[in-house]
Amino acid sequence: VMPNMPALIGQGISCLVSNKSTSKKNKKTINNLFLKVGKTIWLKNEIEIDKATAISGSGPGYVFTLIDAFEKASQQIGFPKNISREMVLSTILGSIKLMEKTKKEPSDLADSIAVKGGTTEAGIKILQKKKPHKMMYSTFLAAYKRASKIGKTNDWVRKKNCSTNIKCPNEKCISNEDKFDSEDREIIYIRHDDINMKYLYLCSHCDYIWKTN
Repeated sequence: VMPNMPALIGQGISCLVSNKSTSKKNKKTINNLFLKVGKTIWLKNEIEIDKATAISGSGPGYVFTLIDAFEKASQQIGFPKNISREMVLSTILGSIKLMEKTKKEPSDLADSIAVKGGTTEAGIKILQKKKPHKMMYSTFLAAYKRASKIGKTNDWVRKKNCSTNIKCPNEKCISNEDKFDSEDREIIYIRHDDINMKYLYLCSHCDYIWKTN
């Protein structure tokens, strides 16, 4: 199952997957459980769960980032923070409800507002220059790749604060670049090799595996 943050207030969406051994009764029980925190969607397999992680699981983070950009731009124009927040949240929530009620495509609704020579058209032209569709695809793809990689490390344990004493030995790994964020550099996983009685390390950035001496 992949829930998301709005489940905290009963407005989440949980993506679930089951195997052939899951009975219809158990599946219904599980579905009813997650309906208590929002909506549910049943997916075909674990690969789709990784994809859902990139969209609905991580999605609130993208939305909050966009809202933050909306607010800060509003403040730069001259509005105080409290007014900016009220305008931005009301605009976004109202737009979502309008889209749900009319069942129209978002592109059609945008076109209906962006009259030729108007203010909305002027703003949308700037957005289009930044290629928002390509940007969102790249965002989802990056999150999906990371979700898939993490999924392969279920039997590994994340080693915290390892940036100070463990470094990926792969010289070509991006984590060894000076400009690389130190917080991200420490994403290294550890697992004990019971056969050779050694600890194995896995770099999440380049999938390089090495062992202790």
